[in-house]
Amino acid sequence: MSINKSDYIKAINWEQFKNFNGIQSDFIINKFIGILNIEHKESYPAILFPQLFKDILYRKFTNGKKYNKKDDEIYFEELITMTSSDFPLFYRSLPSFKRKFYLYNYKPEPKVPQKEEIPLTYTTRKIKFPKGCLCGLFGWTFPIFYLLKIEQYIPYTLHKIVLGIVCVISFVLLIIFSESDIDFEVEEKEKKYSFFQRIRLRIKRDKLYEKEIEKYHNLLANLPEAISKYEEIRKFQSNEIEAKGNIICQSIIKKALSISTKFIQVNVGAPKGYTEDNLFYRLMKYIPQQIFIDGKVGKYYPDLIVKTSNGVCIDIEIDEPYEYKDKKETHYIGCGDKERDNYFLDNNWFVIRFSEYQIKYYTNRCVRIVLSLKDLIELGDCKYDSLVDLVNKISMPFWTKEEARVMAIENFRENAPRPIDW
Repeated sequence: MSINKSDYIKAINWEQFKNFNGIQSDFIINKFIGILNIEHKESYPAILFPQLFKDILYRKFTNGKKYNKKDDEIYFEELITMTSSDFPLFYRSLPSFKRKFYLYNYKPEPKVPQKEEIPLTYTTRKIKFPKGCLCGLFGWTFPIFYLLKIEQYIPYTLHKIVLGIVCVISFVLLIIFSESDIDFEVEEKEKKYSFFQRIRLRIKRDKLYEKEIEKYHNLLANLPEAISKYEEIRKFQSNEIEAKGNIICQSIIKKALSISTKFIQVNVGAPKGYTEDNLFYRLMKYIPQQIFIDGKVGKYYPDLIVKTSNGVCIDIEIDEPYEYKDKKETHYIGCGDKERDNYFLDNNWFVIRFSEYQIKYYTNRCVRIVLSLKDLIELGDCKYDSLVDLVNKISMPFWTKEEARVMAIENFRENAPRPIDW
C-alpha cells in the first residue's frame, strides 16, 4: 500500500518547515516516500522494514538548532550539517566569515527586554546515601588515612602495595554500588535569600538588563541591515539544502539504521532445497563475502542471510505451499510466519520473503531485489522506483491453508505453468 504524500507531509510538518525556510523543492520528501514505498506486505515478494528505520523517516521537521533537542525531530541546522559527508572537517576548513552560513540563522526580531523579578527563596538538594554505602566509604577511607599517618615507619614498597590494594577494592565497591538497584533519596529544602544575597542578585540582574537594552537599541538602529543579512544567509542555506538533497537523504537513511542482532553459524541449519541453492549460487557471484547459509538468530534459522558492510542483516526466506515429501501445508496465512518476521524486525533485521515459484522462474529479478535492498542499507540510496516496479511485476498472492492443500493435490510445485513473461 503506497503512502499518501499529503498525509505524509502533514505528519512530518514539512509544509510549514519548507515555507518558513524558503525551500522550494520537495526532493527530500519524495525520496523518503519512495524509500518507504519499497516496503511491501500485501503479497510475495514481501519486503519488511524494522520499525526503528521507519520511525526515523517519520521524524518531524522543526526549526531550531541541532543540539540540545529531541532525537525524534529533524532540525534545520541538522540538515545544514548534512550537506557535507564530513561536516566537522569541512566546517574547520571554511574562512571565519563563511562559517555563519552553516549555523542556525535566527531571524532578527527586536523585543523589549523585561526585568526579571528577584526570587525570595531558592531550593537546595541533598543526596541521602544508604547506610551501607556510608559504612563502606568510611570503612575504606580509614586505612588510607592510617597508612598516610604511619608512612614514615613502614617500607615505601609495602606502603605502595597496601595502598594500591585498598584503592582497587574501593573502586570495585564503587562499581558494585553504581550498578546495583540502590535508591539514593534526594532531600529538597526551600530557603530564603538573605538581604545581602538579594542585593547581589539585583545588581547582577540590572547589569544583565542594561546589556540586553543596549543590544535591543543596536538591533533597532541596524534592523534593515540585520534583516538583509538574515535573508542572504536564509537563501544560501535553502539553496544548499536543495542542491545537496541527495547527500542529506543518504545521511538521514544511514543514521536510521541500527546494527542487527548478530547471528551465529551452525553446522546444520534449515533444510535447503533446489530454489534456496539456486538463489544462493546466483548471489555468490555478486556478493560472495556477504551471503551466508546455516545461520541462527535466537530460535530461528534463516534460509539465507545477507550481511551488509554496516552490520545490518537481511533475512531471506523462500516459501513453498507444502512440504515435498508428506504434502503438509506450509507458509499459509496464519501459520506463524508473521511472529517469526516480527522477531527479526524487532532485532533490526530487514526481511524479504519470496515464493518458491518466483525463485524458480524469476531468479534474476529476485537477485536484483536483494541487491537493491542491500544498496539502500549500505549507500542510503537505491533506484526505488525501479525496485517497486520490479516487485509489482512478479507479485504473487499469499495463500491460505485451503489453497495450499489444493496446490498439494495438484502437485503445483512440479506442475506449475511457466509465466507468460518467463
